[in-house]
Amino acid sequence: MLQALAAAFAEDVTMPDGPRGFADGRSAVLAALGRDTLAATSRLRWAPARAAVSGDGSHGFTMGFMEIQRADGSRVPLRYLAYWIRGAEGWQMRVFRRAPRGEGAVDTAYAGSLQGPATGGIVPAPALEERRAELAATERAFSDSSQTIGLGEAFALFGHPQAWHLNGPAGPDLVRGREAVVRSVSTGVPPGTSPFVWGADRTLVAPSGDFGVNLGVILRAEARGLPGFPFFTVWMRGRDGRWLYIAE
Repeated sequence: MLQALAAAFAEDVTMPDGPRGFADGRSAVLAALGRDTLAATSRLRWAPARAAVSGDGSHGFTMGFMEIQRADGSRVPLRYLAYWIRGAEGWQMRVFRRAPRGEGAVDTAYAGSLQGPATGGIVPAPALEERRAELAATERAFSDSSQTIGLGEAFALFGHPQAWHLNGPAGPDLVRGREAVVRSVSTGVPPGTSPFVWGADRTLVAPSGDFGVNLGVILRAEARGLPGFPFFTVWMRGRDGRWLYIAE
């Protein structure tokens, strides 16, 4: 199982690792995955249900379903989200996350891909740095908005119409579409409130300046001194200059 993932990982891949924070680097990520003592004797298969790429075709994400097949014949169903960068060695995962999913039927048909709207090719370095800062600021604005208008309302405001979400461990499928994402994250949260605050600690942006990913930590709004949980969110920049999340 680990060999299959190692072949797809970039050397500087990173993975959210629960309350431990991020596992940074291929060795650390494989060690985190290897805490599953059955990993060495298990097989892994996966297939994307959705993908998107930057306007210049160098950054992208895939999102879909995984399944661990144990040597004893048992199976562990999972969902995954991967952020990829294409370099000299081809496409490699730069950020990776998997999550448990419940048993049940899922739509495994490939839903197609999206592409960023960039038309001007590569953005000059100073402008690209501005885009990176802009995207990091958007993540903070997303969190701030959730504290003033509510968590679901903020997810509606900052979400792409075709945004997808990994969902929680209870459901078998991915959450597909902004309206479904809003319903999912709002479950159990009183309207107009948000129990969470977050921000971007690291930001990657495609050379075309229209596609990127934020990595950070989610904290409890009323207990910011306690350990948080790492996250990453994939964003796309529209022709109107607005960044909207497309996958989380």
